[in-house]
Amino acid sequence: MNNTFSNGLSQDYVDRVLQSFFKKEMPDPWPPVSVPVHKAAGPHSWFQTYGRLALVACVALILISYLSLAAMFPAAPVPGLALDRYRTIGSKLSPKQRVLTPRGAEALVWDETIPGERPTIIIHALEIKGPQKR
Repeated sequence: MNNTFSNGLSQDYVDRVLQSFFKKEMPDPWPPVSVPVHKAAGPHSWFQTYGRLALVACVALILISYLSLAAMFPAAPVPGLALDRYRTIGSKLSPKQRVLTPRGAEALVWDETIPGERPTIIIHALEIKGPQKR
């Protein structure tokens, strides 16, 4: 390992010079440490306790107000066809009918009407597979 710098001084010499400089700058003897004495924490004043309770009550009031106000507004509309997945109370599906397909297979067919400004009619078809087609 190279122990000399480009100006010809050795690393040991530079270390000794720096060490002596910092030793001269440090106080001798080292001054004693003065540790501040902590007072025992007394009971909280009534103002601190009630102030914290008032803060909690304000945050709760703001949260409840926000949630009740947000419930009054409708949710964002979903793009596309909005189906009534929860079924309007009293809606009744039409009875399923057995029909023959053009190939001669049996199928169940029924329709569902979604009420609205322009009612939507959905036609469901379910092929009935016999035991021989499994």
